[in-house]
Amino acid sequence: MTGNTVTTRENREFVIMLPFLHSPHATTGLAMGAEETQTDNLAALYRLAFERFGTVALLNNRPVNNPGPRDALAITHSLRTHGGMNGRRLAERIETLCRAAD
Repeated sequence: MTGNTVTTRENREFVIMLPFLHSPHATTGLAMGAEETQTDNLAALYRLAFERFGTVALLNNRPVNNPGPRDALAITHSLRTHGGMNGRRLAERIETLCRAAD
């Protein structure tokens, strides 16, 4: 963890630890734009969901080796509910691909 140095009125310096900066919600937005330019593949998005949000939003789900549209749709509700705004965006991309596959 990194911290910021803060000086008090008494000229004492101490470090404030900011653990929330290292949460999945804070870091996933940075790389999400780069991945949107790649071709969307349902299996790749499914794996990405478990890589990025597995410990936050998908605790009760197990990844499947060869996910199909039903497997991918099964995780979208959890992504929308517990994955923050980036999880919601990923869920929308997965749902769009599943609808296109029908």
